[in-house]
Amino acid sequence: MSLLAYSDVLAFLEGEDEIPGALRWAAYYGLEHTWDKKALLLTVRLIGGSDREREREPYLLIGTFEDYRAMPPAWRFLDPRTRQDIGLPAYPAAGPFPLGSVLHSNGVICAPWNRLAYADRGGPHSDWNAANWQTAAPQHSSARTIPDMLARIRAELTISPRRLASLPALTAVSQ
Repeated sequence: MSLLAYSDVLAFLEGEDEIPGALRWAAYYGLEHTWDKKALLLTVRLIGGSDREREREPYLLIGTFEDYRAMPPAWRFLDPRTRQDIGLPAYPAAGPFPLGSVLHSNGVICAPWNRLAYADRGGPHSDWNAANWQTAAPQHSSARTIPDMLARIRAELTISPRRLASLPALTAVSQ
């Protein structure tokens, strides 16, 4: 059950500092991106570490925005080839980020601004309250807008040494 009406969420998202800002941010960095207004789904293709030394490979980040700003968005990585949820292989490993990484070893972006970091969504944080996401745990990570969130994820992905696990082989069915 939604907390906010679709029209209210869309009004927040259409503010200049939110989705329009995120689309400008992605275009500035030359990143492939899509915004599905009806589904409230933002997709951004990023580049990060690989199991092959000194090589980079694609990552697919998806953000969903049900009940945004009353609740944080849900950020997850999917298989960049198939858009399927494959768990750990879709996620980058943490790199040497100052004051600690938001890239968690259990395959979640562990930040107050990710709904999936909260225990009620399967995340590790029962000590955070999603209703207070904008002020929770500022000593770990603070991001007030969608472009801020994307910038933090991209910064960490840039120094990530590899994926949490190797991508699975593609089968004829998954291609």
